[in-house]
Amino acid sequence: MDRMYFLTNSIESADAIEKDLVFRGVNLNHIHIISHHDAEEKIHNVHSGSYFMRRDIVHSGERGLIIGLIVGLITGSLLAAIAPFAVGLELTLIASTTILSSLFGVWVGCMIGLSTENYKIAQFHDQLEAGQYLMVVDVKSSEKEGVETLMKQKHPESSFAGEASTTTNPFKSKDTIRRAA
Repeated sequence: MDRMYFLTNSIESADAIEKDLVFRGVNLNHIHIISHHDAEEKIHNVHSGSYFMRRDIVHSGERGLIIGLIVGLITGSLLAAIAPFAVGLELTLIASTTILSSLFGVWVGCMIGLSTENYKIAQFHDQLEAGQYLMVVDVKSSEKEGVETLMKQKHPESSFAGEASTTTNPFKSKDTIRRAA
């Protein structure tokens, strides 16, 4: 799936866009509104972006897993190579050290992610601080053109802010969002 980003200046506009996208056939679970106005989002009953979408928990947790995996493999291998008590238990020692280090890495990564803005949403930080609303719309590639047309025709007050993939990449610190030309 592809993720499309649109910015708009009012919750009324975001609400109308959401309704039109659902009427057009976009699943409501694939539309998320992110802003710094949580109370307004609740009053208007729009589909707000989840806490996992707003914070960097998943992305940082994946990074922690990778780092923990590498550290665990190296530590387990070193312990198995130098520990005289581990004769015959080398694989068990390596596996248990790797698993424990990986779990610790995920935990630390998630804790870091709790305090960090999602790396995909961070690029819109200034616009959100200025009071705008970010519409995050996940669509199939075949639906993109129809969504763009709908937005241009019915919602000229909104602006296309870019598009990216819906997947997270633990090796990236900043997602590459293809912006409008």
